Amino acid sequence: DDLDVMENHELTQSYSKRNLDWLISPNKSKNAILHLEFSLKGEDYKHEDQFFRKVGYDLAPYHVWVLGDFESTNSKRKHLMEDLKDRQPNSNVEKVWVVQVEDLMKGNTKNFKLLWERK
Repeated sequence: DDLDVMENHELTQSYSKRNLDWLISPNKSKNAILHLEFSLKGEDYKHEDQFFRKVGYDLAPYHVWVLGDFESTNSKRKHLMEDLKDRQPNSNVEKVWVVQVEDLMKGNTKNFKLLWERK
């Protein structure tokens, strides 16, 4: 499985002069399968904007926005959902989720919240 191979994982890679927190690409290819952006502070609107912009790139079919907690980021999540409605992601994008960092680290996939899905 591509997710289990450590050589497929890149942390803080530069892409178009932007910082990607975690990118998973099978067999070290340039075609990523998963992009994760971490935004662990409630006031961190910069990451929300960066995440939305990266969903627009032909970067990966799956994107996850990892938040410190949902309570302090409610307005950012609503803003991102509005942006995704107003401007559809790149045609390569299949799904966009948001998850709390604790649930990601514990593997609680049932707590991933789907923000957008290609129909």
